[in-house]
Amino acid sequence: MIYSNYKTEYLINIFRYKERSIILVFMVLISFFITLSTSVIISYFAGDGVFYIDYLDDLSATAVFAITVVFAPLIETFLYQFLIIEVLLFIRKWIHIPLFIPITVSAIAFGMSHDYNVYYICSASLIGILYAIFYLIAKYNVSMNAFISVTIVHASTNFMGFMLDQIR
Repeated sequence: MIYSNYKTEYLINIFRYKERSIILVFMVLISFFITLSTSVIISYFAGDGVFYIDYLDDLSATAVFAITVVFAPLIETFLYQFLIIEVLLFIRKWIHIPLFIPITVSAIAFGMSHDYNVYYICSASLIGILYAIFYLIAKYNVSMNAFISVTIVHASTNFMGFMLDQIR
């Protein structure tokens, strides 16, 4: 258990013994809401094409689905949540660093990996904060696997984006 006065750590402890399915649904809904909200706001100010990724144009819908809904969530969750957060939590055993540091480093790395344009980086960094917090919530929940949980949330969010693109 995490004992501290930090608000981030308190937030994570709130969910420690909650049912995993409830937490997972909550994470997916929050991710959908934040993703849609930031997309609408940024698109309003920067234009509709701001989230356009041109290298996906030449691929079939099946290939885009495989890349964005299956492989990207697995790889990105491993690199930007699991690896970064676990390494920083390991270091945290010897050097006291607040939990917002792993969250911030994870989110910035996640955002910078989506370097299509500055708007995409900002939007992905915001989502990266959520994924990092979700990772920590799942990590400290007694019945959840953090990597699988965040991968599911990430894949669900990407699936929503995939379906919206298919509708357009």
